[in-house]
Amino acid sequence: VVLNGNLLPPAVLELPPQQGEKLVNGFTILPDFVPLYEQLYGALFTGEPLGEAWVNYEKGRVEQYFANVIIAQDMESSEARPYLLPAAYAVCDQHCNAPQAVELPIPVRRSNGSPFSTLLSLANGGDFGEPLTTAFYTEDGTLMQVYEAIVIAAPPDQIDDAHLLPLSEMMGMY
Repeated sequence: VVLNGNLLPPAVLELPPQQGEKLVNGFTILPDFVPLYEQLYGALFTGEPLGEAWVNYEKGRVEQYFANVIIAQDMESSEARPYLLPAAYAVCDQHCNAPQAVELPIPVRRSNGSPFSTLLSLANGGDFGEPLTTAFYTEDGTLMQVYEAIVIAAPPDQIDDAHLLPLSEMMGMY
């Protein structure tokens, strides 16, 4: 069902609660779906769940909708594994010519190299989080990289002079 440009699961009976479900933002993720959900780094790639998992009897599969993906599992085989379901297949009817079983690659989170790795290694194991950007140049020519908890900056020809930006002071937060 598409509502205001958003794909939503139809209103059908939900699956009964099962042992070992993972609760995320008030919705449960089925135990069979949890390994794939975690392989996708949780909500980082899947987004928040949009509802509970439900049985799509017409398509013969269990589906759970997330903000960015749909996780599905065929019901016909006891050995069926969960997979990512392209949104077009979720709403496709008998007139679609595409195959129903589609194996999509799982995104792999790459470690972004950083010209500031020397400075970061001197932090004695300090956890600044993952890099949110690659290194980039600002309008004034400063080389900068944003992490989850810090921003590092340096003159481009003097990487050894890298320093942390005083974000709290710059934002007036003490």
